[in-house]
Amino acid sequence: MRRSWLDNPITQDDFADLIGVTQQAVSEMIVAGHLSRKGTGRDWLLAYCKRLRDKAAGRDNDSILSQERAALARAQRIGQEMKNAIVSKDYAPISLMATVLAEAAQSAVEHFDALPASLRVACPDLPYAAREELDRALADARNRMAAAVVEFTAARLAKIAEKSQVAAEAGDA
Repeated sequence: MRRSWLDNPITQDDFADLIGVTQQAVSEMIVAGHLSRKGTGRDWLLAYCKRLRDKAAGRDNDSILSQERAALARAQRIGQEMKNAIVSKDYAPISLMATVLAEAAQSAVEHFDALPASLRVACPDLPYAAREELDRALADARNRMAAAVVEFTAARLAKIAEKSQVAAEAGDA
């Protein structure tokens, strides 16, 4: 290959004229490390073209396009993971789970509430004090169950929120 003027050191102004940008833009490329401080015109032109190819392909880490592509890829991955979890029966929408849990809790509460009357019919000779103690124990059990449902739901929602936060932070990195 024959030598040309590009094989010599080049000034920022001359390179800016060559590629159609300002001298300040060339200076910023040097500061960012895209161009070497003591390069030839050929070195700078090759580095500049590589940078343009990388940018066009979305391989540069500082472009909005590559960030958006990464965000899209993350969203697609999460969506696919959810679809896989649904298919494998490892996932159900929170609204469905809340409905099922509420209905199960309501059914249990109704059974707890019906027990004192059933007990009076089944054991009419049971002393009043014993019935009162059973009523208190059943009410306590019902209240503990309701508290456990609330506590479990709150803990699960906190865990989901934490996972979402970690995923969001990982996406920002």
